[in-house]
Amino acid sequence: MLNAKSLKIISKVIAIITAISYIAAAYLVVDAKLIPAKYLAIIILITSLVIIWLLFLNFKKKLSPRGEISTTLVSALIIVANVYVISTSISTNIFLNSIQEANYTWQEYSIIAKSNQAVNLSSGVNRMGIINTDVNNDLVRSEVNKQSKVSYVNYDNISGITAALDDKSVNMAVIKSSYLQLLNENYDSFYQTIKVIGKLNIKVKKDTIVTKSDVSKPFVLYISGIDTYGDVSTVSRSDVNIMVVVNPQTHKILLVNTPRDYYVQLHGTTGVRDKLTHAGIYGIDMSVQTMADLYAVPINYYLRINFSSLTNIVDVLGGVDVVSEYNFSADDNQYVVGVNHLNGSQALSFARERHSFEAGDRTRGQNQQRVIEAIIAKMNNPNTLVKYQQILASLQRTIQTDMDSDSITTLIKNQLDNMIKWSVESISVTGADSHNITYSMGNLQLYVMEPDADSLNAAKAKIQQYIK
Repeated sequence: MLNAKSLKIISKVIAIITAISYIAAAYLVVDAKLIPAKYLAIIILITSLVIIWLLFLNFKKKLSPRGEISTTLVSALIIVANVYVISTSISTNIFLNSIQEANYTWQEYSIIAKSNQAVNLSSGVNRMGIINTDVNNDLVRSEVNKQSKVSYVNYDNISGITAALDDKSVNMAVIKSSYLQLLNENYDSFYQTIKVIGKLNIKVKKDTIVTKSDVSKPFVLYISGIDTYGDVSTVSRSDVNIMVVVNPQTHKILLVNTPRDYYVQLHGTTGVRDKLTHAGIYGIDMSVQTMADLYAVPINYYLRINFSSLTNIVDVLGGVDVVSEYNFSADDNQYVVGVNHLNGSQALSFARERHSFEAGDRTRGQNQQRVIEAIIAKMNNPNTLVKYQQILASLQRTIQTDMDSDSITTLIKNQLDNMIKWSVESISVTGADSHNITYSMGNLQLYVMEPDADSLNAAKAKIQQYIK
């Protein structure tokens, strides 16, 4: 057994560790700026007094062996609590950094050729098709030239590339890998005849500069949902396009859904319009700017999510209650009219299904809004705060935003400060089914949705009501 002197030494060492860990924890909590000042001041005052009292007991007051043991146990418990606070603060900081999109991004390009042709990048002089409107062409050529001697032939769009490969005007082509999705979906007969013979990763500087907005005032967030799992940085079509108009002063949120096939003018282009979903293959900036043009409103921030984002957040929240207007089944899941309690995979299936509905993609967009409404409702519950660290961990690498850390922490702090429930209103724009050529796919006729002017103008007016 320890003698009284040894016990006193151990007690003092643990007291010092307690004080040091407390200072570190307090610094990180203050630096995180998440806890409202009125609560933080009280917490710091009370916990500081406890630490001072423990130090006094260990260094100034003579205690009995039982007293030494008691204060040591209390100090040990406080150390555990401090370590938890420190780890939570660090994980929060890591999370905030991980979701911030860097000033540079990577875009993947594929070098393709016909499957029945023998081609070799490293030998001979190859004729390579390239889309002349691609802003990254200089970088792409530089990378290709490291691997092959190439004579480039310029084409206006992907349909020009496909025709050139078919008639052997070129023996290979370099295109964004995301274009392969378009070919697979819209020109499968050609897609089945090609092979990928090489890939390039191009480091691209972002076009837009993020400007901080005052999130205590109304602002607009664009949610772009891409049709992939895993790392959200993948460039892909934007199948979910929802404007979130947030008014922190009234605690009201407006969700505006825009169908993926809406026939719009891509930002910076003239003439032929395109499907809204195709904006995603040119990067998130194109989607943001195209949506801002469509609704004639500045978009302050974007949030980019994918399939993994949705399933992870719903599962960590313990499921969500989603209202369905229809009885239907999808992916072996059954949904009924009224409230459905859904886990992550069920919520994803609910949000993706369109073939079960007469209105197809229109109903799918409305269901996506209902899932978002359910998530917001669950996040409004104070009990959700208990899962704070789990929620952050679940979202690592599955969401991406240009919202700065200060704005994110301000939103969280303001919600913790008042805990007022938010009301959510959802609307959708609509249009007429049609077929037309597109900017991305050239002369190939695709299904598009021709915007309804009245529907679009009504949405614009509603947005203005929220941001005034």
